[in-house]
Amino acid sequence: MGFGVVAFSVAMGALFAVAFVVVYGRLGALGPRALSITLAACAFGVIGFVPWLKYPPNPPATSLEETVRERSGLYLLMVVLSLFCAVGAAWLGRRLVRRYGAWSAGLISVGAYLAVMAVVMLIMPGIAETPSDFPAAAFYDFRLYSMGTQLVMWATIGVVFASLTARLFDEHPLSRRAPSLTR
Repeated sequence: MGFGVVAFSVAMGALFAVAFVVVYGRLGALGPRALSITLAACAFGVIGFVPWLKYPPNPPATSLEETVRERSGLYLLMVVLSLFCAVGAAWLGRRLVRRYGAWSAGLISVGAYLAVMAVVMLIMPGIAETPSDFPAAAFYDFRLYSMGTQLVMWATIGVVFASLTARLFDEHPLSRRAPSLTR
């Protein structure tokens, strides 16, 4: 299980690096560190948290055999739709900056994303397959730990990437040298 989490985190880190390169310089005056943290927080929300709200994970052996494939497909579809809507919201925000300013355009685009995702969640089918004899505390703990794993993964990716890009872009405080007193 640990190896799977590490492998998934490395894959997400690679995709994060690609997203960073695509977005860098297109979100106003955000420096590489701020962009890295912002992008990681957005990735956590869009890829981890929002799809989790509709299709939270179940502990192993609590799902019905015949619904595992359907549940996995619906979860993947929710992730793709969330990503698609987030890209649309970012596009909307960029279009509204001149008219409303960066702050208001950002709020409008986040509100649009949340509204569209609320509609998507209402339209997508629900899956109710919780066994009545399974302890509710175990479900709660499993779902809490799965979300905690996502949070730790995205926070680690964001902080590590911020540190590395700070060096690359010469933003690191230790890489700056004091002006020389002699010429």
